[in-house]
Amino acid sequence: EDEDEDEEEVLRGVVVGEDLVLVDDKKRIAYSSIRTDEGELQPIGIVDEKGNVIVPQRTSHPWDCDESDHCETPELAYKHIVPLLVLLCKAMGISKRSELRIYDPYFCAGGVRVHLSKYGFTHVYNKCEDFYKVIETNALPSYDVIVTNPPYSSVPQDHVVDLVEFLTTKQTKPWFVVQPNYVYTKEAWQRVVFGDVLPYIRKNKSLENGSDKSRNKPNLGCDPLPFYLTPAAPRSYTYIAPEHLRSSLSKKKQLKTSPFVTFWFCCLSTFQADVLEACAKENAMAGMEVSFAMKPRYLKDVFKDGKDKSRRKNKKKKQKQQQQQQVNETTGRKGNKERRQVKGSTSGKRRFSSNGCGNEEANTEKAHVPDKPKKNKRKKKNRNKNKGEMKKKQSN
Repeated sequence: EDEDEDEEEVLRGVVVGEDLVLVDDKKRIAYSSIRTDEGELQPIGIVDEKGNVIVPQRTSHPWDCDESDHCETPELAYKHIVPLLVLLCKAMGISKRSELRIYDPYFCAGGVRVHLSKYGFTHVYNKCEDFYKVIETNALPSYDVIVTNPPYSSVPQDHVVDLVEFLTTKQTKPWFVVQPNYVYTKEAWQRVVFGDVLPYIRKNKSLENGSDKSRNKPNLGCDPLPFYLTPAAPRSYTYIAPEHLRSSLSKKKQLKTSPFVTFWFCCLSTFQADVLEACAKENAMAGMEVSFAMKPRYLKDVFKDGKDKSRRKNKKKKQKQQQQQQVNETTGRKGNKERRQVKGSTSGKRRFSSNGCGNEEANTEKAHVPDKPKKNKRKKKNRNKNKGEMKKKQSN
């Protein structure tokens, strides 16, 4: 009891917005004031170096949006790009992680600030404001890199396409975007990224393979082209829906979802070659269980979209299904045919079992046998008995 009292004394209450948060200054962890069913504290945020409490915010959005878009990116996804952010700092000449200005234009509940702050990236701009109005009014904040997870809905506004248009035409800074695998197969997304190169690639695949060194190449929409960072498994990233933003959620199980295969789409602008080279030399991604793909065709098949023609189908599984189908069809025709023969015949033919395999002994009671000496009948019976015994031995 004394130890519990000591632990409670360490925690102090802080009001953030309309919520009461319990703060542990020694561990620099912020807990929810509501405990779990088991009576345990729920960590919901952190305390930065200046003593500021960073927690997700329970705010409503002042713009119209699809309720299903309210999902927070998990910490694991941010953890996978931390080594690249560190190398990006070096390439930009930034000495401290806290000095890297990160901009997430899509606000959900502010979880990105919590997760990135755990790895030292405390300068994160993610506020409850309409990103598209910010663009219209030219009120973009100062930033070094964009790290975001856009809404996946496309009606009435296709956020994925609008975002990539902004990234490739209205700014030149590096960006990391986590989004579904079907995005790279979208015609609109390909048109924006590849620009005038898209029709050229379709006529001349040597450019995509990297073998065409002609000087008359069309301009890329995104230069350099983005690369892709995938986790260990296709649905490793489980997104969390804030309960106060999803009125349809009544059970705890519904708060976590992973409806799509998602991974990082990355473009590091003029720093891309240096960062990737340093990443390979320093083995910066060791222990991360992630994979790089410089082009969509180099993605693992489990991460490729179903519309991707380069996705290899499981030939072994398909062959097994075809073989099984052929066996079923052949067995069914043979069994029906031979069963018809047995029914329409009065001669002494072998009766086949219901599955058409013919393993039952011959039935000669109804067979018409011509008048012959008794010796012949006995020999025939003996032969039938011998055959039956031989079959039993073989089957055993």
